[in-house]
Amino acid sequence: MERLVIAAVIVLFVGVLALVNKRRRVPDAPTQRRFVAPEQLDRADFPRPEAPWLVAVFSSATCDGCQLVIQKANVLASDDVAVADIEYTAARALHERYHVDAVPTLVIADAQGVARAAFAIYNPTDSDVEVDVVFLGLPLDANFGDLPQVQVPAREVVVFDPADEETGSSVPDGRHATVFSTLAEPSIVVERVLTRPAGDSVATSVVMGAPPRPDGYVASRWHVGSGPSTSTGATIVVYNVDNLEGSIAVESVGPAGPSAHDEFADIPIGPGAVITIDLEESELLGRELIITASNRVFVELLLPRGHDLPGWSGSWALPASDA
Repeated sequence: MERLVIAAVIVLFVGVLALVNKRRRVPDAPTQRRFVAPEQLDRADFPRPEAPWLVAVFSSATCDGCQLVIQKANVLASDDVAVADIEYTAARALHERYHVDAVPTLVIADAQGVARAAFAIYNPTDSDVEVDVVFLGLPLDANFGDLPQVQVPAREVVVFDPADEETGSSVPDGRHATVFSTLAEPSIVVERVLTRPAGDSVATSVVMGAPPRPDGYVASRWHVGSGPSTSTGATIVVYNVDNLEGSIAVESVGPAGPSAHDEFADIPIGPGAVITIDLEESELLGRELIITASNRVFVELLLPRGHDLPGWSGSWALPASDA
């Protein structure tokens, strides 16, 4: 089977382009709806307004999770990317100006201050690399043109914006996946930082790209250490990397070893498609799971957040090293 990539990552996002592909505007006094991440920033309010990109982290000294987001944001700092920590007690006026009512809230804004949903591609090597971008889960006849390669200089961060007119402005809304790949030595790190509504508040999530096998190939068998303990829908998300029809099988692991289940033995998946699998069978709940595909795939586990928190948490399954 032809090797797809040597370094590849994949990140899921849902319906983002409807938000970020709005007409650009620079109002004199940006105003926002409450409990929604700011969609417009005045770059003059933040350091280095001349930089093409701004990563602003609205935080609080009493927020346990803020430091992790700030640390991840600081990695993105470069000549083209300004990073600012907007701590509540030190910059309360900015929190109030942009109606930020939950922390951490992370906003990526372009040169005009328009908030964008973007990917940060980091090249930690001493050589420049070229990165190809492919969208999965879209109709085969979707017309989003030939995307230009993303040039990532050595030891720098480049922001890829899927709503840019020269890249993804015509990509349809809805659930789909994005693959970044390079034929250079394993050399890129891709993260997606997404701030979105979560019930009556907002939540910021930092998603690392999915791992290939240790040898760089995309796996066809994945392991989940422990599935959900209660019945839930859309638990497993599978991304078909190949432009071929395929099938998926889900097995559970018990005291006697792996067990097949007729209902999950031959689940079809289309070429380059993204599908979700509900786990509502008692024999699969709370067990180690093995997901095997006829094609090369990526597998993600989605689980409801606990402690009465709204939304879902995602984590990548572990790729088998020999399949």
